[in-house]
Amino acid sequence: MKIKNKHILFLLVILIAIHFIARSLGLYEGKVWIDIPQHILGGILLAMIWLKIIQHQKIPKIIVFISIITFSVFGSFVWEAFEFLFWTFFPDYALSLKWFSPTVSDTLSDLFAGFIGGTIVAILTVK
Repeated sequence: MKIKNKHILFLLVILIAIHFIARSLGLYEGKVWIDIPQHILGGILLAMIWLKIIQHQKIPKIIVFISIITFSVFGSFVWEAFEFLFWTFFPDYALSLKWFSPTVSDTLSDLFAGFIGGTIVAILTVK
């Protein structure tokens, strides 16, 4: 599958739109786990970015599979670190934008969701 920049940009716009719509509707306030589908989409987005980077290289399928998942998980970790630092140093902004993970279990579930998104793309890519 050939990944184009417009595919990546489209998914990024969708992610941002979902975030601001969910924020304005108060979906982060209740028991709705709106951020889990977002983190799955984030894992898919990261996997697509990685595929864009490596798409013209001859790489064995197993390496492609592992590298897609690794890139998605690493990118998810970087995002969670960003959320933590943003919440630590700019708590008012983090709270108003809903860019923070209040608990370790929330952070771990976000990381796992990124893993799931990357794994979906990895499976579809190498099959």
